[in-house]
Amino acid sequence: MRCAGLALAGALVLATGLPAPAQPADPPPPRRIVPPPYGLRVAPLDEAQRGALQQAYAVQATYVVGLAYHCGLRLGDVIVAVNGQAFDSERAFWDLLAAHAPAIRLDVQRGEARLSLPLDEAAPECAG
Repeated sequence: MRCAGLALAGALVLATGLPAPAQPADPPPPRRIVPPPYGLRVAPLDEAQRGALQQAYAVQATYVVGLAYHCGLRLGDVIVAVNGQAFDSERAFWDLLAAHAPAIRLDVQRGEARLSLPLDEAAPECAG
């Protein structure tokens, strides 16, 4: 009796014109985690933060791992220049990194201290 009920239910679905149930989709491919360039992600400072630092533009380190960490950069550090050159957008910041690679130095504001940190695998300060 139970089988007849299932067959009847299947016939009703077909008779109503509803689409057949979808087959399970293939599982998504595994995610490939790509580390950020230099082990670093940044976000622009807002106007009030820039004003407090007296900077026209700067970015703050929001994610620091690998090379950036081993070279001394820390979460929350504010990057104000690359190899002594100021930048006016996040895109310009990344362009300066690319232009100066591999011999990169970051001018960083950490609290009240102003630091010059390398971002270069060959720099002795970056030995991890």
